[in-house]
Amino acid sequence: MKYYSLGGVEMVTNVLASRFLDNGCRVSIVSFIEPSNEILCRKDSRIIYYLLSGFNTSKKNIDQLRNILIEEKIDIVINQWGLPYVPIYVLKKASKGLSLKNIFSSS
Repeated sequence: MKYYSLGGVEMVTNVLASRFLDNGCRVSIVSFIEPSNEILCRKDSRIIYYLLSGFNTSKKNIDQLRNILIEEKIDIVINQWGLPYVPIYVLKKASKGLSLKNIFSSS
């Protein structure tokens, strides 16, 4: 997601993440912009949080996301902010050659 602040998408993300955790899944959240303290305080402590380097399609963001996908052995990505070009482009480049499923959602 672009940023992880306190809003509807972020709250839904927290609820979904907690339910996935309760069902035995590992959950990571990746954001382009630093989250608000309000949302981080509400985040389940079992969720791993990653921050990319700003809302852009830089090689640094692509490399960072690729490393996260590989290191965390991520097999499913749920993009909660699926319409804008930047997240789709970064995910497409970062996941090239990896076997993972993408689910895109938009509010």
